[in-house]
Amino acid sequence: MDRIQEKLISFEKTVNHEVMKQKTELEGVIEKETADRLAEIRDSYQKTADEKFSINLTQIEKQVNGEIWADSVDAQKRILDKKNQIVGDVMDAVRARVNELINSDGYKDYLIASVGEAMSHVNGNATVYLTMQDKERFPEISAQINNDIIGGCIVEDEAGMIIDNSIKTKIGQQRDLLNSKI
Repeated sequence: MDRIQEKLISFEKTVNHEVMKQKTELEGVIEKETADRLAEIRDSYQKTADEKFSINLTQIEKQVNGEIWADSVDAQKRILDKKNQIVGDVMDAVRARVNELINSDGYKDYLIASVGEAMSHVNGNATVYLTMQDKERFPEISAQINNDIIGGCIVEDEAGMIIDNSIKTKIGQQRDLLNSKI
């Protein structure tokens, strides 16, 4: 189980490094494009101002600021779109790796440890939830079926306290962490 966790931690570090590298490269490209576009806009308006000196300076500033604002909003939209694409690509890769984990020989040890850890937090009787695939694969674990959890387990005690050691929740937490880093 430690080897799987080490692989997951190593994979997370690799993904975070790659995401930060892509983010930095994208920010540089967008920043240069925005600077070039702003320079073009400024040059165009300067020429217009020189040729038509009778135009109201305040109106020119409003137009320039409006275009700068529009370009800025467009650049932010492109950054957000790229961020969402990166997060989507990373999450697709994570799902593929999770499927490899679930089908690996070491998954049983991980699952048993996950159930044991969750059970250590409850008092009295509790219900363990596994996917149908895990329940069929590991019949020695008494559990109910919840196919929404991808893998891992959820344990609910009689008082309604829920310990969520599901892979779906862990993926969601990592997605949120990734979103906050980009």
